[in-house]
Amino acid sequence: DLLEYPGPELTEVPTPLEVDLLEWEITPLIRSQLEVARAILSTCHDTYDIHSFKFKDYGKDFIKTNGLYYHGYVQLALQLVYYELHGCMCVTYQPIEVRKYRAGRLEQVRTVTSDGKAFVECVKRGCGTMRHKYELMVRAIQRHKK
Repeated sequence: DLLEYPGPELTEVPTPLEVDLLEWEITPLIRSQLEVARAILSTCHDTYDIHSFKFKDYGKDFIKTNGLYYHGYVQLALQLVYYELHGCMCVTYQPIEVRKYRAGRLEQVRTVTSDGKAFVECVKRGCGTMRHKYELMVRAIQRHKK
């Protein structure tokens, strides 16, 4: 039973050389279902309006050398942009690896906090000094890290 299986001990994890190649038997039914899924995904993909750019002013090293948690910083930036576009806070999705499960797995953390909201709303309203905004940002990032 999968629920009773404790998983391998860390010393038992195979090295890449010991991993067995998985061979899949793709039946005609599975192949047709994969094609339907591909078509649906392609249709969804075509509806996205995505624009990206490369930010060159600074990177994660600057954030880290200033004692800030990189992921929290990025999450606050995303929340600020979302608030700017939509006028409200949103739940953000951040995948995290949970290593203690058998074979590992990804989980998610939803990162909206009252501290993040206070920072975003202060920036948007233009309240307080830059020092006050900085303190709100640091508090929100520290809260994100917990």
